[in-house]
Amino acid sequence: MSSETIFFSYSRVDSAFVLKLAKDLRDAGFNIWLDQLDIRPGNRWDDSIQAALNQSGTLIVVLSPSSVASENVMDEVAFAIGDKKNVIPLLLIA
Repeated sequence: MSSETIFFSYSRVDSAFVLKLAKDLRDAGFNIWLDQLDIRPGNRWDDSIQAALNQSGTLIVVLSPSSVASENVMDEVAFAIGDKKNVIPLLLIA
């Protein structure tokens, strides 16, 4: 596996699916970063997100009606595209 970090961008509404996927990928040897698993207590959420985005080479965006409506998700995707990171869209069909 690559040591490159994969950042997850998603809506909290989709947390159950995203947590399972992230844990499965981590168990398979991928280096993933997910806010719910990797932001330590006491750390500022926005600073942690920005640092992880800067350090990640790939962004997986979980697309759902809720995530597409999220300003935070769209900001993360725009940053990744602007920074020429790999962006992997994953369509979540409920």
